[in-house]
Amino acid sequence: MTSRLNVVLDPAFGWRTQHRGSLTVHAIGDSEAVDQLCAVLERMGSLDDAQIARQLRENRGLFAAIVETPSFGIACVDKIRSYPIFYAMNGSHAVSNSARLVKGHDDVDEMSLLEFITAGYVTGTETLYRDLKQIRAGEFLAWDEPAEPPRAYRYYCYRPDPDESHSQEELLDQLAHTLERVFQRLISVADGAPIWVPLSGGYDSRLILCKLHELGYERLHTFTYGPRGNFEARVASKVARTLNVPWHRLPSQISAARSLFDEDYRNRFWELADGLHAVPNMREYEPLIHLVRNGIIPENAVVINGQTGDFITGGHIPDTLATHSAPTVRDLTTAIIDKHYSLWTNWKTPTVLARIEDKIRAVANIPGGETMSKNEILSLYETWEYQERQAKWVVNDQRLYDFLRLDWALPFWDGELLDFWERVPFRHKVGQSLFKTYLRRYDYAGLFAEFDPYVWRWPLHMMWVVPVARAAGIIFGNDAKTWWYALMRYFGHYHNQYATIGLKRFLKTFQVARSPVSYWGETWLQETGCESEAGSLAAASQVHLGGRPVRHGVSGLTSV
Repeated sequence: MTSRLNVVLDPAFGWRTQHRGSLTVHAIGDSEAVDQLCAVLERMGSLDDAQIARQLRENRGLFAAIVETPSFGIACVDKIRSYPIFYAMNGSHAVSNSARLVKGHDDVDEMSLLEFITAGYVTGTETLYRDLKQIRAGEFLAWDEPAEPPRAYRYYCYRPDPDESHSQEELLDQLAHTLERVFQRLISVADGAPIWVPLSGGYDSRLILCKLHELGYERLHTFTYGPRGNFEARVASKVARTLNVPWHRLPSQISAARSLFDEDYRNRFWELADGLHAVPNMREYEPLIHLVRNGIIPENAVVINGQTGDFITGGHIPDTLATHSAPTVRDLTTAIIDKHYSLWTNWKTPTVLARIEDKIRAVANIPGGETMSKNEILSLYETWEYQERQAKWVVNDQRLYDFLRLDWALPFWDGELLDFWERVPFRHKVGQSLFKTYLRRYDYAGLFAEFDPYVWRWPLHMMWVVPVARAAGIIFGNDAKTWWYALMRYFGHYHNQYATIGLKRFLKTFQVARSPVSYWGETWLQETGCESEAGSLAAASQVHLGGRPVRHGVSGLTSV
């Protein structure tokens, strides 16, 4: 019997193919994890799902693999889906590291399109196209019957299950030792290569730099980007000076951001990064292009960002759930929609909201009924965000490093840290309570306990925006204050990102657009020919702009 896999790889993603005895192995990432998996597969005469799942659960590294054996084939991603895999459900058994290579016909899935517009990514196993699927985080596919479609097996899911048996002191001690092992492994993998850390004013990148410095890693560099006068750069400068680490200040150039966005090079990046399921994130595009094109960052550099320490430590738990004594399932779905499905507020019609809630319940596998314990509600929230937003969109930021042929690592997604934070009681996670207590006690080089600067979202030269907003609120009411802040976003901390779409376009829709991602998603749909489907969906969903139903366009720029 043969697995008859049709493996189609795009060399742009940097996968390696090797023959190992009777196995043909296509893989990327942690080679040790792949070797351990192959050792198990080599001993199998037939497919053993449970044994494969056990091996994959033990791996802590970041990797993906497609393995063909004489009798079956598997395709697997790691616990956070750091390297995506796509497959066709049209009988071809096609599997690939590239969504476009196995897409097939252009049959857009309406629900997926709705999620793409409102959230910026598609949830579950779906993509924007009906017969194109993606493997979820912590999942593998298996083929062992030539005529049958692949079967999916879930070997891991981040599902917080608080363990109340440990005191705060014990948890702090466990966290300290876990972080020590995580960063020792990171240093071993980096193996002396220059490490570059995007340094902001937050805790995560600061902790990465401090741990590497504390453990004696010598080839450290940092960089910070954003508009001139931004407060993150002021904090980063202080951190870099304190640790005596080279720091590169990369002020955003509005003209450069716009010209880079209009280049064909950006189109090529989007085709590599979108996976036909997510809006590519342009947040680091301008500074990384500058570093690479000017030869500032070496080819053998390892880029290590802080993704996603704020989530894993509890920083994304909504106040509406954390402070509620008995939140319901409806409170849960409302919290998810408010945070994650609000790229265009004019799309939040009753029809759209009902469809999104149904999709959330299905993807999260929420049991029937509205009554659940508070811990169950909070656990479901974190599981949904881990599986959907973090794994589908946030981790997908790493595609920029792949595109630029830069190595990278995500220490806060280490499997040992996932295991630790799953067990931490929610009272220690809400507001990142345990994590912040750890940082104050760690206080490496005095950069945490007393050094906790407030990072304003407005650059120094834009601080006048705040008193004007307050005055507008006093004189004209809170709506005027909200309107003013929304208008000024174009000129604020993310000016270079908004500049990619231009002021004229922004002024037409700034009251209903949440962020630059809203516009990038709209641009993606226009460039890929999906705008007409979006317009039809808008009309069917009773989307309005200024009280009028939309005829065409995503945001509603054209209305009847």
